[in-house]
Amino acid sequence: MELKNLNRLTWQKSKTIIVSLGMLLILFSMVVGFNSTNYWQKNQNYLKSGQARADYNSYLQKETKIESEINKKYHSQKDYQKALDYGYSKGSNSIIGFNSKTGKYEISKDSFKHFYGYIYDKLFTDSSLGSLISSGYIFTTSVIYKNFTYLSLIFLIAGFLISFLDYRTNFNTMLFSSGFSRKDILKSKIKTSLFPLIGFAIVGIAINLGLLYAVFSTRYFNSPFNKVIFYQLCIIFVAIAYYFLGYLSGLIFGRVLPAILTIIGFVIGLEMIQANLWDTYLGLNHIKSNEYNINSLFTQFDTFSKWSLLCSLILLLIIGLFFTIQFLYEKLSLEEHGNFILFSNLRLPLSLTAALFAAYALAGNLGLSEQYNSVDLIWTMKYNVLPGILIFFITFAIFMSLNNYKKIDDLFSRITNKSLRRQKN
Repeated sequence: MELKNLNRLTWQKSKTIIVSLGMLLILFSMVVGFNSTNYWQKNQNYLKSGQARADYNSYLQKETKIESEINKKYHSQKDYQKALDYGYSKGSNSIIGFNSKTGKYEISKDSFKHFYGYIYDKLFTDSSLGSLISSGYIFTTSVIYKNFTYLSLIFLIAGFLISFLDYRTNFNTMLFSSGFSRKDILKSKIKTSLFPLIGFAIVGIAINLGLLYAVFSTRYFNSPFNKVIFYQLCIIFVAIAYYFLGYLSGLIFGRVLPAILTIIGFVIGLEMIQANLWDTYLGLNHIKSNEYNINSLFTQFDTFSKWSLLCSLILLLIIGLFFTIQFLYEKLSLEEHGNFILFSNLRLPLSLTAALFAAYALAGNLGLSEQYNSVDLIWTMKYNVLPGILIFFITFAIFMSLNNYKKIDDLFSRITNKSLRRQKN
């Protein structure tokens, strides 16, 4: 009964934040669903109109004219490359090839169906996840930066606000003096914020997919329904991980502006590090980067077994974050109010970690996928190692300055006071 009272108390505190973010999430899912279905129907109406056929005939006439001009150019100069360059400079969008049998250049013209194929197959060109994401019709694939989704942003904000505001508004002080253990308080906060948010996410996904499957014929869905659903589960797992990252950030940082800037930097850096690691993977395996849709790990390992493995790894990360938060929550001191990092023992390790993180994110791309075999040591020193060292020291200095801003402020105050006394004397 007492725990029910605690849950009721923490829900009353988090209700405004969670309901607001949850309704925003559902609204966004509806907007994406309506916009995508309307856009698709508009294109289908266009395909059935005479204007589509007229536009296609205009395309054929343009390509035929360029083809004739290329051959005239070739027969007058007998230069393969100049003739080819001339064709592309005239605006041909198709493949230009030379037919040795006829001795003429030919433009590979698209059929009507292939010319407008991007509309027919706009939902999912094939059954790959990359096609599913690039369709833009499913709101959970809407990205803000690289593969950082709108859904992950909502969960990150929720976790941060629940954690940070409870400390800033002295809600923690009241709970700590209520007789409940800190472990129970933390579990109650997570239960009354994360679980309702997951519920809102599921409702948003259901609305979005319901709109798509109600409007579109199933023949346009090259991706099977079970794959679409399983991917939504994967995205929710990623979003939950971001919730705990946000909660951890709100627990560690005591000042709002530096905390927000640090979180933004972390998210951007995390995406850059993923790109660096993927670039290294491609290079070491001698794979050209343009052969892959570099979007997220789920697109690169597009099988149910690999998705399950990735989700299992994310689940381990979530469990690790939870126990880290629980450990720090037990150690949280209410006397550190106003400091950049609320745990004195973490200030130096976090500063070093942040410096290494920023250095690798900004200077860690070795360009292996462009070279395929090896990396030139001089090039690496100039463009990776030396910039990385510089970034490391700058980031470390910024974090240490934020950690010791009170001491720095006192030092400047003493210097200023001494200067004023000397001027008076």
